[in-house]
Amino acid sequence: MKKKIKYKDGSEYLGSLNANKKKHGKGKLIYNNGEEFIGEWKLDKKDGFGIYHDKDKKIIRRGFWEKGIFLTKSEYFAKKNKQQLRSKYKQLYDEYIQQKNQALDGYGEDPDKHPFVDAPEELMDDKEFLLSLLENDEYSQDLDFLEFTSERLLADKEFVTKVFSCEYYGDEYKNHISQKLRTDIDIINLVGFKIFKEFGHEILNSKTKLLKIIRNSQSKQFYDWEAIPDKIRSDKDFFLSLSTIPNCSHTIKWASKNIQKDPKIILSYLKTAAEAIKYISGKVKNYNKLVENALSRKGSLILELNTKFKKNKHFVRIASKTYPEVLRKINKDLKKDKKIVINCLNQKPELIEFVDNKFKADKKIVLNYLYKKPSILKHVHKKFKQDKKIFLFFVKKYFKKIADTTSNDDSPLKYFDKKIIFNPNIITLLIDKRGKEASYVSLDAVTSNVCNYVNKTKNFKILKYALNKSPYYFSGLNEKIRENKEITLDMVKHGNEHIYQYISKNLKKDPDVLEAAEKKFSEGFINFKTKKKEYKDIKDVDRHNNLYWDLYWYIFYKKNPDKITNETEHVSSVRIKSFDGLFDDYEDMYYSGEMMNGRPHGHGYASNEESENHGDYIYIKTYEGEWKDGLPHGKGEHKEYEEGNYPPDGEIQYNFKGEFIEGKKISDEKNN
Repeated sequence: MKKKIKYKDGSEYLGSLNANKKKHGKGKLIYNNGEEFIGEWKLDKKDGFGIYHDKDKKIIRRGFWEKGIFLTKSEYFAKKNKQQLRSKYKQLYDEYIQQKNQALDGYGEDPDKHPFVDAPEELMDDKEFLLSLLENDEYSQDLDFLEFTSERLLADKEFVTKVFSCEYYGDEYKNHISQKLRTDIDIINLVGFKIFKEFGHEILNSKTKLLKIIRNSQSKQFYDWEAIPDKIRSDKDFFLSLSTIPNCSHTIKWASKNIQKDPKIILSYLKTAAEAIKYISGKVKNYNKLVENALSRKGSLILELNTKFKKNKHFVRIASKTYPEVLRKINKDLKKDKKIVINCLNQKPELIEFVDNKFKADKKIVLNYLYKKPSILKHVHKKFKQDKKIFLFFVKKYFKKIADTTSNDDSPLKYFDKKIIFNPNIITLLIDKRGKEASYVSLDAVTSNVCNYVNKTKNFKILKYALNKSPYYFSGLNEKIRENKEITLDMVKHGNEHIYQYISKNLKKDPDVLEAAEKKFSEGFINFKTKKKEYKDIKDVDRHNNLYWDLYWYIFYKKNPDKITNETEHVSSVRIKSFDGLFDDYEDMYYSGEMMNGRPHGHGYASNEESENHGDYIYIKTYEGEWKDGLPHGKGEHKEYEEGNYPPDGEIQYNFKGEFIEGKKISDEKNN
């Protein structure tokens, strides 16, 4: 769209503008002196073909502009040819990289030659073009083009810096750097110290330059000290300067023996890094005091010192103040030292596992740390596990700590004597404390204890009391109790739709259970698209409904008896209930094939491949064959694919082909 703009200087523009009101596209500019330009614009500058007239409409210039600058015919075509040359070799390089990557991945052959072997000299001297290759991560992993790059560019500091600033360069590429740059401190810092020897002796013999290199890199790559002359290694001023640089504690290792004994230098190193003590000579005056100083700041250093320090009570005590893990490493005699033990336990009570048995039986010590870290009950004397007062103290004062749903394995409840826990009054106390917060038994120590008690004693009075507080206790009951119809009906009365999945297989189809469940859960069938309560067709079954599959269809066909049929329909990618034996019961299953009355029936295919709950780490499982009333029944084939592999061409880990009855494998024709 053409727009007309008048500027403050009297000039006037008629033509295309961009969003920022800059001349962009075709347009005409009439200057305040009467001259005019008609042609192409780009961001307020002449760019492209155009004609420039004087005030008398006489043509002054006719041709091409670039960024406001007029190009001669020869300049224009030279640029055009250059772009074509770049484009050609960019395409060749793309193909080369692709072929090389395929070879590395094992399904292709290495390319015969690099495309730049035959490239014109002008292209390999094109700084802009070669640097553009590094903008792509795929290209930056391959710097072979340096072999063909012009000498001018390999001596260009800016070019070399940008090339070696990419992440993937290898040592073999450093040889292409020009001799001119091999003594440049910035370049040495960039490419690393391994090439000291290659870069000549000028740097190696200069304290000033070496310090600058090390200071800039903080000695992270300084691993070629053997190349540094002895006179530098014996220079006190040099190592005094090094001692003030962070992360340089190890450099004292490479100093001469005299330097390693110099008190001034040693103290300077220890001010910035306790680790320096590892490299200091034991003949230094006041060496033991220096060790004490280092251990007081970093106790873990004791592991790197001579054995005499590891066996010395005095030094271990110092180390234990900052490094409690030393308790794992020291000998048995030192584990009897109370000061060492207390120092360590104050920081990490769980290390009581490694102390001498006398401390594990010491009531004052045990109780002090037991209340801080209840899980240590596992490692203390059994008398504490049989103490009812301790148990009640935990339950009343530290309930959240011992019942933390994220730390079932560490809960002390599992370590208390069963005579204490398996008591109706104690179980009732746990139920009351847990209240309505009970979670799935697999995640909760308190719920687990309640369920273990019921499973063993079959105290249904306690169980009903528990279910009245929270239906989730039902999930931790053994199968025999979950087959009890009275208990199941009581759970349904107090439960929710999610707990329905734990009902025994037989009772899920029991008319009384279904009837009770209908009264409790029927209002939960909501169309999650419309947010309205309704009884849906199989095609609209929401994933949440599959937790109570049998109940859903019981209600559906009770309310819609006209939908019951003896005929099958063909469906595609419908979510169905998972089933034990072939798939994990928590997985999303998707089915394509014949279906009758809401269940797979006839021939069909099921897989967890479309599940929202898995990534590449999941094993894809499939079943294809005959179905009856929602389960594999008849001849079929079950496959499990290797991790990250997908059907049909992925590598198979397990394959069963044979007879199935109600979802169970019966005969085996092929089993790998």
